Amino acid sequence: MPLPTEQPRAGQLNDMNLFPTLGNVSAVVFSTAILVAVLAITATACTESDVNLDESFDGSTVEAKRGDFVTIALPSNPTTGFSWHLGAIDELILELRDGPDFTPRSDLVGAPGVELFHFRAMAGGETTIEMEYRRPWERGPSDKTYSVTIVVDGSTTR
Repeated sequence: MPLPTEQPRAGQLNDMNLFPTLGNVSAVVFSTAILVAVLAITATACTESDVNLDESFDGSTVEAKRGDFVTIALPSNPTTGFSWHLGAIDELILELRDGPDFTPRSDLVGAPGVELFHFRAMAGGETTIEMEYRRPWERGPSDKTYSVTIVVDGSTTR
């Protein structure tokens, strides 16, 4: 066994073991498992896409693939009582995953911000997302609306 100051000779194993309690075979298996997990996560991240929409997409048609995440960000100020209300959508095609979430533009009380709605494209087809910006206790049509049609390709994400 070489002294700590000596370099190991060619073909000789170094005494520095990164996995001292696992042993050499277990260390290889453990390292391989970590590599496979990282590759799986990377492959998953590469197959999922984000479709980010804002008020400029009002009235438009947007394409997505099955598995895509669709996020809609609309200006809002819920401290005034107003917020975005989602109408009916075909949840077999597009599923609401999270939201609405409000993110203020500043730390000031009553500051306006952005309301976020997070969807996932579940199956091929077409559905229209319709929203109204209103106070929940007020009746009648809203002066401010948002509409976007999502066309989902039935194949998996890019």
